[in-house]
Amino acid sequence: MKEETTYGHQELINQAIDYIHTHLHQTLSSEMLAMEMNMSVYHFHRLFKSYLQETISAYITRQRMERAVTVSYTHLRAHET
Repeated sequence: MKEETTYGHQELINQAIDYIHTHLHQTLSSEMLAMEMNMSVYHFHRLFKSYLQETISAYITRQRMERAVTVSYTHLRAHET
């Protein structure tokens, strides 16, 4: 793969990750994310998985769980003081 293509793909994945993090509280789907990135669902899914070694839905679920743990911990610490 050409270096410019690899860089372009990495930028798209970074944009997708930013979008996911900004919209975690909303319903997210592979189809919607692919549309946001102006890519086919098939190509976006393959590209995402090749860069992050996990599917889009697994990534979103993991991010939501990590955010829930952080919020719970923060809430718990606030009540301890």
